[in-house]
Amino acid sequence: MLMLEYMSNITDQIARQLKKYELNPTEKKLFDHILKCSEKTVREIENDFRMTRTRVTYTLSKLADRGLVYRVLVGRKHVYKVRKGIKDKPPEVLSVVEVIDKIRNAKHTRLYGVQSDGSVLSLIKSMQKDSRTLEKVHRVQKQRSVVIETLISKKSLMRVKKITPRLKKSHLGRPSIFYVTSCELKGKTDIYFDQTTVYIVDYSKDKATILHDLNLSILLTQLFDIIKVTTQKIGAGDVYKILE
Repeated sequence: MLMLEYMSNITDQIARQLKKYELNPTEKKLFDHILKCSEKTVREIENDFRMTRTRVTYTLSKLADRGLVYRVLVGRKHVYKVRKGIKDKPPEVLSVVEVIDKIRNAKHTRLYGVQSDGSVLSLIKSMQKDSRTLEKVHRVQKQRSVVIETLISKKSLMRVKKITPRLKKSHLGRPSIFYVTSCELKGKTDIYFDQTTVYIVDYSKDKATILHDLNLSILLTQLFDIIKVTTQKIGAGDVYKILE
């Protein structure tokens, strides 16, 4: 139970940390520009984008506050650079459908996931309006035969009974394994991961963030393997019997 709470807290913290990557158009434009050019001075950015110095310095200070860039003296001039680690493979923020395409083209054949209680509620609400996105997820999974092992709470599994018969049908044939726990899974997002990549999905905002972080993927996979032995393992077919 302690390990489960630990993993739940980790995924919640990751989701909160990722808020620093939710950039407005101006912030994203400057961040991408510095990333592409390695370093830039305030004056250079002013000239590149025909922006006022006040606006440039304000935007750079916002990026610096989030830990995305830093200011350093090089020779006689101050330049802004993207922080190490973020520079190598910065997170990608995409729509849920775009992330589905990423997963479809990925090399993995097995994916692990943690469905938080808050995310399941958001997903049910969004499905009541339009279920086509999730149906596409299911089609992609079936086409690629990607096995998804998912950790879900018993409370959330019972809530899934509210989905439409059409969406229940789209679940059929998915190569899935569920690990059901009686404990609460905190958070408002789903988190999926393979050997190298972490996907954080927020259905309520139709947004997903991709983290290319080998160490984080390994940590989450190890935690998942420890936790799943304490849960009830059920196959996809048995889940649908429960939902009937």
